[in-house]
Amino acid sequence: MNILIIGMTIGLIGKVALGVAVIRVHIHIAMERKVDGDVVRAIEREKYITAGAIFFMIAGYLLETAYFMGFFA
Repeated sequence: MNILIIGMTIGLIGKVALGVAVIRVHIHIAMERKVDGDVVRAIEREKYITAGAIFFMIAGYLLETAYFMGFFA
């Protein structure tokens, strides 16, 4: 499989995961209508999804850059 496609796919996974994490926290806050312990715990859980998403975006960027620089020709 082409390294560019792999890099783009990994980057997309990271972007979607980040979007899902943000939307889930916002929905939780909207349903609770206040920031209490439950909302804070939800934010703490989503922190790990966000960190993974950022990792995937960076990995995807590095793979795309490696492709365009000619490292995997």
